[in-house]
Amino acid sequence: MSFEDTIRQIVREENEEFLQKIKDELNYSAHDSMPNVLTVQEAAEYLRMGKSKMYELSQHHDFPSWREGRRVLISKKGLDQYQRAKLNEKEVIM
Repeated sequence: MSFEDTIRQIVREENEEFLQKIKDELNYSAHDSMPNVLTVQEAAEYLRMGKSKMYELSQHHDFPSWREGRRVLISKKGLDQYQRAKLNEKEVIM
């Protein structure tokens, strides 16, 4: 196998992995009834907590939120991961 063939094979494998990640993300989104991006109100309802607590969490550097103008938006997938991480931290402490 030539050097060029090796490079092509590596690129092909990387592209296949990348495409699979995209497909997985699309499947995750398609099977979920909630939008991928939540407002503070939607995120608060989703986690069953108050809006003020959600705004407080959005100030943390590790919380999956960002500002778009005056609005705070939250990634649903990131919120799920954040919640799992925090639950795992509590299990370790207990």
